[in-house]
Amino acid sequence: MIIEHNGNIHKIARMTGNKNNFLEIILSDIHENIKIKPLTIKVKGENVINILPEEVSFYVKQGVDLIYEKYKRKFFISEISFCQSDSRLSSIYAFLTFHLLEDIIKNESPSNYT
Repeated sequence: MIIEHNGNIHKIARMTGNKNNFLEIILSDIHENIKIKPLTIKVKGENVINILPEEVSFYVKQGVDLIYEKYKRKFFISEISFCQSDSRLSSIYAFLTFHLLEDIIKNESPSNYT
């Protein structure tokens, strides 16, 4: 997996054999409505839609809940971007969200708490 953090923007890409998944989240300091941005990549000249925005939103929220269960940390997401042509199953987005947020937690310095 490839993970990248840049300010409030956090990205994770998973590429295994013939399965690919990309997720970008933008964190917020407050709870707000989540904007979902499906990205379209043409595959052989066609727009392929394997994953729906509602599915991604559901599983990203599930990943946030799993982080809270394990670390007692709340994260607020303001925007989600993903590729509609990504490989199924959409439940992978809970896994990706969990690992992305866990990476943030594990890389925090103690000075973030002062």
